[in-house]
Amino acid sequence: MSALLVISALGLFSCAEPKPQPLTINVDNCDFCKMTISNPAFGAELLTKKGKVYKFDAIECMAGFYGEESVVKHEDIHSMWAINLTRPGDLIDISTAILFQCDELKSPMGGNYSAISSEDDFKRTSSSYQCRRLSWADIVQAEK
Repeated sequence: MSALLVISALGLFSCAEPKPQPLTINVDNCDFCKMTISNPAFGAELLTKKGKVYKFDAIECMAGFYGEESVVKHEDIHSMWAINLTRPGDLIDISTAILFQCDELKSPMGGNYSAISSEDDFKRTSSSYQCRRLSWADIVQAEK
């Protein structure tokens, strides 16, 4: 009976939804440019359906990685995440994030892309900086 419980528990763990992992600043390296992830206001992750996590020091690195499609095919991607500019350390799903570019907010690789989770936060940020709202497709195209 206990062996059956162990097998059942293992089955539950193997079917778990992939989840983003915290970026460890000054320890983790970018899977695209290989630089150390050093700025807690920027960073991104791509998760595969099999649970592999790729970490990036900036949204533009994830866009470059995504655009190449040499390591991970698009159909194998579970989700993509970016650091929330207003809450460094918090990752938000790219599919629901507000993505934008502000030249005054310097990202590590110079694309100056950021993600934010709410319309109110975007309005506050864009009232302080000249921001241009973008889609994920816009960023991928710009990073080709």
